[in-house]
Amino acid sequence: MKIASTATAAIILETRIQRKDRTHPVKLRITHNRQRRYYTMKRKNNALAFNKDTYSKIISERPRGDFKEIRMFINELEKQATEVIEKLQVFSFEVFERKYFGASEDEKNLFSCLRNTATELRIEGRISTAIAYECTLNSLKKFIKKPVLSFDRIDVPFLNKYEKWMLGNGNSNTTTGIYLRNVRTMFNEAQRNGIVKLEQYPFGRRKYEIPAGGNIKKALTQAEISLIANYPVMDGTSEHYYRDLWLFSFLCNGINI
Repeated sequence: MKIASTATAAIILETRIQRKDRTHPVKLRITHNRQRRYYTMKRKNNALAFNKDTYSKIISERPRGDFKEIRMFINELEKQATEVIEKLQVFSFEVFERKYFGASEDEKNLFSCLRNTATELRIEGRISTAIAYECTLNSLKKFIKKPVLSFDRIDVPFLNKYEKWMLGNGNSNTTTGIYLRNVRTMFNEAQRNGIVKLEQYPFGRRKYEIPAGGNIKKALTQAEISLIANYPVMDGTSEHYYRDLWLFSFLCNGINI
């Protein structure tokens, strides 16, 4: 069910700001939950700016000549912003900016996303998970031998080649699966943020499926268990503690301590 957005868009002349030539910039004003953000509007890579008299002629009921052309251009900017807002399931300024202005180069780069995620995880104290993302980053860099990897380059053939390369370099299915799940997480995040389109998503049934780990469980013989149970230790030592801890886990059918 789509949630109606409460955000609104409007093109205004920002009279609180005056440039050296005594003109004021034209801004796109987005309002959401009483918060406002202003974005400078450009035409042919030049910021739009007019004095009050000129702008009043542009937004008059019947603008003429160049004023009419500028009015149509401004109306189209506002219309596009409104359409972006209406398509959002839940509004946020960040997602709106990506949809309206386009994602930054860093946001399109998987390497940057992995690096930023690893940094955030370290700040949160999740060191082992951060290391996994850093290892994924280093592995992919070795694979493509380039400083940038855009999401656009990653498709089913790319992922199949990367998996084959990983396994060919002595990595297990488990390690390969961990790295590829990290890549999938970045894709999911990019899709939520409007950076990756649904049709670009390469994971899932009939697309690319991440290999499952092959964890081989090996059972000890009764004689080996007896050796551990009867292993001679001194009371109060760490060996005594860890032997008893292992026996406790064994007698509890492998309870996770």
